[in-house]
Amino acid sequence: MKIVHLSHSEISTDSRILKMLTVCKDLNYEYLALNPNFSKNIKSYFRKIGIINFKYLYFFWVYLKITLISLVKLYKFNPNVIHCHDWFMLPISVMGKFLFNSKLVYDAHELESECQQMSGLMKKIVKYVERISWKHVDYFITVSDSIQKWYLESYGYKNSKVIINSPEIMSINSPAISTKNFNLRDIFNLKSEFLIYIYNGYLTQGRGIEIMLEAFSKTETSSVLVFLGEGPLIEKINTYKEQNENIFIHKMVPHDEVTQIVSSADFGLCLIEDASLSDRYSLPNKLFEYIFAGLPVVASNLPEIKKIVLDFNLGVVINLSVENLIKVLTENSLLTEVSKSTYKNSISHLSWESQALKLREIYSWMSKLYEA
Repeated sequence: MKIVHLSHSEISTDSRILKMLTVCKDLNYEYLALNPNFSKNIKSYFRKIGIINFKYLYFFWVYLKITLISLVKLYKFNPNVIHCHDWFMLPISVMGKFLFNSKLVYDAHELESECQQMSGLMKKIVKYVERISWKHVDYFITVSDSIQKWYLESYGYKNSKVIINSPEIMSINSPAISTKNFNLRDIFNLKSEFLIYIYNGYLTQGRGIEIMLEAFSKTETSSVLVFLGEGPLIEKINTYKEQNENIFIHKMVPHDEVTQIVSSADFGLCLIEDASLSDRYSLPNKLFEYIFAGLPVVASNLPEIKKIVLDFNLGVVINLSVENLIKVLTENSLLTEVSKSTYKNSISHLSWESQALKLREIYSWMSKLYEA
């Protein structure tokens, strides 16, 4: 079988897509990862254009270019299955389905039409695109039960599964990775009495970063905060870092090395702000990276995150505020010793190995459907 993974985001940095490509490889399927290239400068320029009519005309010109590039590559590959990873590529995927007699999988990495970054107009556009495309989708995949429920209630029943984006258990102690020095205490010369709280991920708004900075700059406890990643808030973090000796930044590392470096911290911070329905229903990658590294977590009191953390006794959830985070830091109410083997046994069904089995089942079903 021939499968194309079609995405508007950069595939080389998307751990979910990369792991799905590995599943295709293990199944001996022919596969193609398709991310139509157009200059980042063009994207940046597009965002900066202030005149709304020109901005949207320019958008349609770019989208036409992406569509033509995608269809030419799909024609050359002639896929049996198109696995679409975002709403932006969904119309192109539907066209590809009909032009090349393919089956279509729609994989919503979040609640696409309810992201906080979107304007009201863009939300309406996304909902319209999804609604008119929905009847042509053969299988629907998403990342949490709440998001799955929202889609099925909003657009109608569809064969679907929840496939969370979690690490591989077998990769956590990979010899190729463990030979590198990813010990945060060594890197930042931290004494053993300091407790290390780590935030891993994109450094942007909506992730509780400002609250973390305020809390750690005000607390007198022997706790340090390490940011692992990069993003638009890096300058603000650097400002706090210069003024506070307990705030550090580590550069971003490849996705298959994240769990290893995270495991040298003491606690993980997953403080998603309730800024949109997509955020409220999210199950962030970082949550699973922490727990599979054996770290207790301090997490937001949001339904999907809360369910995972409390059901498996993986840490504490808080109503997000500077005062509540300071309370956790000063009272140190989390367990300070966590058995990684216990984590792996109790939550092994959340690992990527378990999620990959679901994807295999979907592809097997699609293969039989295509042959029929």
